[in-house]
Amino acid sequence: MKNKILTPFKYLTMLVMALSLTFLTNCSDDDDVDGPTDVVESEYENIMQTLADVGGYDTLIYLLETYPIDANGTLLSSLFSEDGTYTLFAPNNDAFLALYATVGVSKASDVSPAIIVSLLTYHGAGTVIDEITPGASIATVQGESIIVNLDNPDADGSEGSPENGTLLTGSNTKGILVSDEPIKASNGIIWDVGTVLIPPGVGNLLASILGTNAASLLISDTFSAMGGALQASDVFATEAQLPSLIAYLSNPEVMSTVFAVPNAVFQGAGISVDDFSPDEWYAIIAHHIIGEAGAMKATGDASKILDAATITGGAFDDGKVVDGMFPLMDDIDGDGTDDYAPLFIKYDAALAGQFGGGTGVLIDSDLDFLMGMSSDSAGFWNAEVLAPDAVVNVNGVIHVTIGFLLPFKPEPASNPMAGTWQLAPIQGSLAVGPSPTNFEWFSITPFVIAERECLYDDQYIFDEGTMSTNDEGDEIWTGQYEILTDGSTWIEKWQGVDEDQCGEPVAPHNAVNGPFTYEVNDDKETVTLFGIGAYFGLAKVYNDGELTSPADAPDQITYKYVGNDDEEDCHATFHVQIPNDAGVDGLATWQIILEHQDCEEETGDGDGQIPSIYADFSGIFGGMTYDPATNVYNFPTGSEAWAGVSNDNTDLYPFSFPKGGKITFSAAIQTVGDSVNVSFRFEKAPNPDVDPAFNTDKVLVTGATTDATPYTVEIPPQDSANTYSSFLMYLAENDVPVEIHDVVVTVNE
Repeated sequence: MKNKILTPFKYLTMLVMALSLTFLTNCSDDDDVDGPTDVVESEYENIMQTLADVGGYDTLIYLLETYPIDANGTLLSSLFSEDGTYTLFAPNNDAFLALYATVGVSKASDVSPAIIVSLLTYHGAGTVIDEITPGASIATVQGESIIVNLDNPDADGSEGSPENGTLLTGSNTKGILVSDEPIKASNGIIWDVGTVLIPPGVGNLLASILGTNAASLLISDTFSAMGGALQASDVFATEAQLPSLIAYLSNPEVMSTVFAVPNAVFQGAGISVDDFSPDEWYAIIAHHIIGEAGAMKATGDASKILDAATITGGAFDDGKVVDGMFPLMDDIDGDGTDDYAPLFIKYDAALAGQFGGGTGVLIDSDLDFLMGMSSDSAGFWNAEVLAPDAVVNVNGVIHVTIGFLLPFKPEPASNPMAGTWQLAPIQGSLAVGPSPTNFEWFSITPFVIAERECLYDDQYIFDEGTMSTNDEGDEIWTGQYEILTDGSTWIEKWQGVDEDQCGEPVAPHNAVNGPFTYEVNDDKETVTLFGIGAYFGLAKVYNDGELTSPADAPDQITYKYVGNDDEEDCHATFHVQIPNDAGVDGLATWQIILEHQDCEEETGDGDGQIPSIYADFSGIFGGMTYDPATNVYNFPTGSEAWAGVSNDNTDLYPFSFPKGGKITFSAAIQTVGDSVNVSFRFEKAPNPDVDPAFNTDKVLVTGATTDATPYTVEIPPQDSANTYSSFLMYLAENDVPVEIHDVVVTVNE
């Protein structure tokens, strides 16, 4: 059955229609009312002036002159001042004071304007009624009728036995006394009434909510917008046969805490009641209600986060809502029980007073506790700060929020591996060592990455896949996997080549058996590739060790996801532990760091760019000279004995030479017949933190020709614990200009 209670917003709609049919057309017929419709001559002017002249109606005059009755700002006072045939039932000042006391307000401005307008228009009729006839039904411009009590021979004035000819409205079952004689104005009739007449719809509502949390939302002018949304939600509740939120909040036996959104927030967010459907308002309003009073009281411990179950959803069950529009949340707070779409509450004294004298209590839907109000995709505003208590009612507490609280919903499940990945061109993206935290045996450096660009541009592609749950309850993603190398990748000696080099992929690691399949176990954080030749990062690494022959390639490899160390979640780090007597507990660990292809486009931070392998010797010091246009260096007479040049390509650092290495470069003397000794130095860090450090041997660059000639300097093995982040170059002879370029450092594996 449809809800028969009219909302204030429906009153306004009916009012506009009534005004157009009565006041504006000055209708003079009323089938329900007996009596003349012509105004008799009067000593008074129009109705408004008459009220002022007679006296005792200051409140009524103020209200009629203050509250607009349509979207154009039309006031009832302007209508009652015009020529016409009107009837006004006029409550005196005492009548309004009695009403305020009953409702629990001190003045009319504390009450929702929609309710005030509904009350005012219920006191007016568009015809002249100069006689109160028992049994008559007086049609008001508000849309609901005033009933005149029938002849009652047994009338004694007791409850339920109204006097003949008194009025009956929605607020009172007794008869409301009317003055014996009307006051005649030039444009109508005024009847004095000792009680404010309440429309039946409003009266029924008020009678059921006074003193409750519902009243704070439906009556208060502060929350009139939320009150309208609350009534809209009841339209949906009736149609969907769901519990009424108004009934819930007006039940004196059910305690609740309401986080009320004031009109200012609606206005600031640009939200009106019409912006959302009744079913949407049902879910939104319900999420601002906790099924117990005082649930938000904080302890003062800034580190403590409380959670409270809201009633968001469908059917009520002991003060909570289950099987609702927003699904139950799994054990969010770790207490072993399911949670109901919670709000999270904490106290931070440092925040008290930052938002207009707040208490320092923060409320949140998703545990991020972002300060202020921020827009989301739904166009809402997320409330974070709670003002002091606004109202304490018989069935709970009203708190004022500075914004809307969005129901917390988990992100839709998504495959963490879906998309295209490549090796991340960063230090340590390929590394091996004796434990998951120690990669001292080998950790790739930027200059080695550049040397292996053919590997770092390989693509590892996971389709979107499908999700299922295994027997252990783990979420599993499965799908197709493929490797794209563009015809060239890094191949090693175990694959049948003489030297490690870029070259054509070797079967079965040439995708001959692809496309492959994969399984991502979200709960165990593993990625398993199925198919002989399936891998990512480095082909030789598998769960049982390192391949020594392509023929031994396994039919599956499992990689353990161990984390993400970048802010944009672009990188994913995986480990594969393999048997190795030199490792901890007989296991060594290979590390592989992948980078999602989308990250470079989204972040624009340079991810995905292969660094230069060449040293940049442009940091001259001590009097050394350098011409960047020709790459010519000179050690002039008079320079400091320690004059030299430093490498400014910091992407090369740090260096480590546990097995030694070499430096290669090209050089040419500018004058035939001259020669100069070139040497290099590696230091822990730039001066003064230089130790440990070592110098290379000198290499003689001769001037037999001015054409550039390749040179090599060997680097002896160094302690594996030592790293070097300062790379220097020196010339031994003065005044011998020499062109030096394409300096590359290679680390032996």
